[in-house]
Amino acid sequence: MLCTECGNECLKTERVCRFCGTLLSPQPRSESGTEVSDSVTTFVQDTATDSASAAAAPAPSRPTLIAEIANVVGSPQDMPTQVPSIPYAALIGLLLITVVCSSAALFSFVLASKMHSDGILLLVAGQLTVGALVALLFSIKKCKQINSTSEHNRIRSLTIATVCIQVMFFGVGAGMGKRLGTRRAGYSALVRDWAHFKEVGNRISDRRNSVAQEIPAYLSMYHSIAADVTDLQTTTARLLEEEQHYLKAYPEYGPNAAKEINALRTTQQRVALLQQQILVAAKISSENEQNRALIWLNEMVPVQKQEDALDRGTTPVPK
Repeated sequence: MLCTECGNECLKTERVCRFCGTLLSPQPRSESGTEVSDSVTTFVQDTATDSASAAAAPAPSRPTLIAEIANVVGSPQDMPTQVPSIPYAALIGLLLITVVCSSAALFSFVLASKMHSDGILLLVAGQLTVGALVALLFSIKKCKQINSTSEHNRIRSLTIATVCIQVMFFGVGAGMGKRLGTRRAGYSALVRDWAHFKEVGNRISDRRNSVAQEIPAYLSMYHSIAADVTDLQTTTARLLEEEQHYLKAYPEYGPNAAKEINALRTTQQRVALLQQQILVAAKISSENEQNRALIWLNEMVPVQKQEDALDRGTTPVPK
């Protein structure tokens, strides 16, 4: 069957041209067939009408779409304004830097004061203080920025918490600095006193060993070592006290400390005998030639024998 409109061949069973949509020649129809034909005709006409309307209607422009979206969502004036972000993270970081740097600076100052040191510790303490001040200035700037956003209550709470943490860190820093500084200062003083003790002891020994075997030479020698003997007596007493304190602080140092304390007590006895010899030498220097030999035999020789007995019966002084 040929379509009367486009001329294309259609099947006999087709009622509408599949190429152009034209109704084909009517067929004999019954009552029910009439209803089918009328339905098909109505469907074809409606489809053609919708296609023509869709082709004739222009596509909506972009401003029209924006306007429709605005009608659904609302105008920009009706939308809620974005809340500005508050720099709490930066403020807390700056406050922590301030707390840590200031506490470390206090620790260094206390440690330096206890150790009587003005070198690298004071330099480090000064640098930490500068860092804490810079961080504090930036923290104040951030606080002013947050205060402008009506966050006064939160800033007040944060300030109270920071002050409490600062006080706690200051207490810990000062306590640790004092404790460590005291112990470090005691150890440094102990080392210095031992070095001075050995220096003075060696100087006295050198002068005594190099003296000539005659009374005038001995008298001159005793006169030259008088100041060193007094210094050695003071240093020995101070070392005994320091060793006892060190033994209490570090009990594991007990064996070495016991040996050093015994050596120091031996040195005290030796110093006491040397002071007696110096007094006898001063007495002999004021006598004439005849009395010098007699006083030497009666007073100097017995004291020298006591010193020799001390050397034979005790451990030598460590050098």
